[in-house]
Amino acid sequence: MLADGLSWTQRTALEKALGPELSARLVASEDLVAEWLSVKLPEEIEILRRAAALTEQLELEAYRSVVPGKTRDADVARFLKRRMAELGVGDGWNPDQNPNVNSGPDRGHSHATDRVIEPGDFIQTDFGIKVHGVWSTDVQRFAYVLRPGETMALVGLTGSG
Repeated sequence: MLADGLSWTQRTALEKALGPELSARLVASEDLVAEWLSVKLPEEIEILRRAAALTEQLELEAYRSVVPGKTRDADVARFLKRRMAELGVGDGWNPDQNPNVNSGPDRGHSHATDRVIEPGDFIQTDFGIKVHGVWSTDVQRFAYVLRPGETMALVGLTGSG
């Protein structure tokens, strides 16, 4: 009953206060709440578009700050946190989990570490902001750190056929 805004303890207290006859008439509002939240006004859509663009802009700024062989994943995460504070936006989800910045061959969803970003690394960033205390973004981006002599990243698929 999370969408109802009630914890189990609150639901139990409500049922006790209402008694068995009225409690039997309670129904979950989860479907109604989910439907209501899925419909956005044109103004809300514009807010979300601007918030998503800002989220992406911040990730690109963070990637431009990387110095191969020196910058750590945690430095990128701190850069994003600092920019959030400067702009007055909140975390898109749990602050301890946002942003997730991982580089190297064994990337994945985990906390940013002190791993140094090296040439040839991919950097994965999962990052979100909350604007106006209501609307949240969740934007995942990848970057590649060029090796000496490389002028661009080549992306291709391998396999048979």
